[in-house]
Amino acid sequence: MDKEIEYNRYNNHSSEILNMIENKLVVHFSEGSEAYPEYLKSPYQYYEKELTKIIKPNQKILDLCCGNGIHTLFIAKLGAEVTAVDIAENSIKLAEIRAKNAGIQNIKFITSDVEKLALGEEDKFDVITCVGSLSYLELEPFINNIKTLLKKEGVFICVDSFNHNPIYRLNRFIHYLQKKRSYSTLTRMPNRKTIKFFKRNFKTVYVKYFGIFAFLGAILKTFLGYNKTKIVIDKLDNIFPILNNFAFKIVIVSKL
Repeated sequence: MDKEIEYNRYNNHSSEILNMIENKLVVHFSEGSEAYPEYLKSPYQYYEKELTKIIKPNQKILDLCCGNGIHTLFIAKLGAEVTAVDIAENSIKLAEIRAKNAGIQNIKFITSDVEKLALGEEDKFDVITCVGSLSYLELEPFINNIKTLLKKEGVFICVDSFNHNPIYRLNRFIHYLQKKRSYSTLTRMPNRKTIKFFKRNFKTVYVKYFGIFAFLGAILKTFLGYNKTKIVIDKLDNIFPILNNFAFKIVIVSKL
């Protein structure tokens, strides 16, 4: 039921954008980290920096829950051979338009539930990515599938929300009450147990924490502006690593 709710949410949103394009209305596509407010960009900028270090030209990359391709195009521009998968067909249609408009041809788009993804036995990937979608998935079978799809010493890198800080948990629960998210996303959202699970399943796991004080951003931006607010929030993360468990976002880099 919850999966259907989230599917409809994203599929309908992409449908609205497709209708705008069909009616020749101007649609601005932000790509990757540029799609986020300045003071919330850091985890996505770090993700892109890590991808730049990890991915080599012509490697095979699998981008799961790719949505409308917001992060997929960045990967393709690194010269990789990309397979991008999402359950929402309208999101995939929109991603294909974005890739075409950008002149990118090295992405194969697939409409599929990633928990039921059927690929050939020969399909093994150097890197698998997933941004903001662990909350929609059953973690154990999903990670087991990741491990079968990765090549030896392959890397799984993901960006997601972290669900330990009571301030962020309250805000997310309010979003649930406002019908902006389904309840199961609250129970599945990554937490400290998730990180322990990763460490049991991968040879090496590195976690980078962001936005311990991101909840101050909405206030600080009024007085400092977006750029200075980002600097302050990033510095606070560096000053108080002891508070990492209270982060807003995490980037997990896992290697078999």
